[in-house]
Amino acid sequence: MSLEKASKEYESIFQTDFDHVQLRSKINSHKYKPKHIRSIVWRVLLGVLGDDPNPQEFVKKATETRERYAKLKEKILVDPQQQDLEKKENQELEQEEIVDNPLALDEDSEWNQYFRNQELSQMIALDVERTMPGNEFFAQQKIQEMMIEVLVLYANLNTKIIYKQGMHELLATIIYLMNKEYLALERFAYFRGEPSSLNLERKPRINCFVPEQKTNSIVLQSRIQKVL
Repeated sequence: MSLEKASKEYESIFQTDFDHVQLRSKINSHKYKPKHIRSIVWRVLLGVLGDDPNPQEFVKKATETRERYAKLKEKILVDPQQQDLEKKENQELEQEEIVDNPLALDEDSEWNQYFRNQELSQMIALDVERTMPGNEFFAQQKIQEMMIEVLVLYANLNTKIIYKQGMHELLATIIYLMNKEYLALERFAYFRGEPSSLNLERKPRINCFVPEQKTNSIVLQSRIQKVL
């Protein structure tokens, strides 16, 4: 994939009388199949990037979702012990002031939330570790950790569903496609001598983790689950 081809496809879809309903209809009837910007089309149709096809608005929406993701992590994926240690180091907390503890019975206790997340992570990890056997992309520890993190956050945000076996496969498809398209554009920039965050000399298939994918993935996961 070249940047020119991706740009032309983008313009043909979003810059000429763009219509959500028409685009969805074309895709559902197999009259159109995105080739170079499929992950963007997915995000648009699922409402992740909003209704305005202006590239600046897409960037704005993407930035907003990343900020929300960071706040969700801070709120949900808590480590009470680490928090207490940091407060002690900053002299913000004395030992006798620690009310929340591992034996606390309060359901809203940070420790209880921490233990629930740990148990959930272990259960999800059993599935994640078996994702697409033989595919080295999903054998990477950082990819597995990212998938577990996304699915744990999703479970906390969707308490009626939590986690069902097979969700990891849906997430894997999202992550793999987003990474594939990202790498294709990075390689194109590299060979054109343009600035690139990818070092192709360091085994690109291994060093291909993009932090922003986590944010986009959890939003896509949530929207797709609602559609299904």
